Amino acid sequence: ISAEYMGDSSSRIRLVPVVLGGIDNTQRHRLWRAASDLESTLARHKGVYRALRAVPCHPDILAMVECDSGRTLTQHRLFQDPHGPGTRSIYRLLQARCAYRPDLGYVQGMSFLAATCLMYFPVEEEAFWVLTTLMDENGFGRLFRDGCVELVELCTELGRLLPDDLVAHLARNQVAVSMYAASWFISLFTTFHCWAAVMAIWDLVFIARSAPTMLLRCGLALHRQLRASILEAGDIASLLCLLQEVVPEQHMHMSFLEESFDASILS
Repeated sequence: ISAEYMGDSSSRIRLVPVVLGGIDNTQRHRLWRAASDLESTLARHKGVYRALRAVPCHPDILAMVECDSGRTLTQHRLFQDPHGPGTRSIYRLLQARCAYRPDLGYVQGMSFLAATCLMYFPVEEEAFWVLTTLMDENGFGRLFRDGCVELVELCTELGRLLPDDLVAHLARNQVAVSMYAASWFISLFTTFHCWAAVMAIWDLVFIARSAPTMLLRCGLALHRQLRASILEAGDIASLLCLLQEVVPEQHMHMSFLEESFDASILS
């Protein structure tokens, strides 16, 4: 897999069934590296990451980054120690990211994205540019702009596309889609327990080159899968428990992705 290969839409289409069939971590590293055109990016931006690390950021932002870095993906061995090297890498990556895009600053949820990139790219500079591709080239960063206006709009769009019976049921129980889907989206599903499915979604985001589109499609697919369970939940507490806790633990798996997506995600 090369950057040139990823630049051709017909080649990317051929990768969709491969991703849905599940790929190992070695191939994932190669896929994201090619999708980010990492070799070229590193050559063009030689020394930039180190320079960004020296740029001062507002103390309040750094305090938030420090707090979130120590409680992100703590089930993973790299991040179990809140003061360990993995956690410090999250902090440094996000500090550099805030310096690189001060217009976005830091928003809770970014630490999950940084940690996931570090899992596959332990060299911080490489992880930084993969994260930057996800945020700036694949459209994910738009969700964090201007007080997360586009994140709210994405949740609103998801609500508009739901079947009428689900819309009515959620409204009757005073549950807004943003009350649960915002956390799904802003973390790019990394709070979900089936890591194979979560990483397949990330693979598809890099292939499709449109994070908001993939988020919307995943959100719709999850609602279709959960329709009966949602309608059976008879009050706001039951609905929020289902959608905020049960769904991330139990209802995302590879078969869900295989049933929900095909090469049309690139159209």
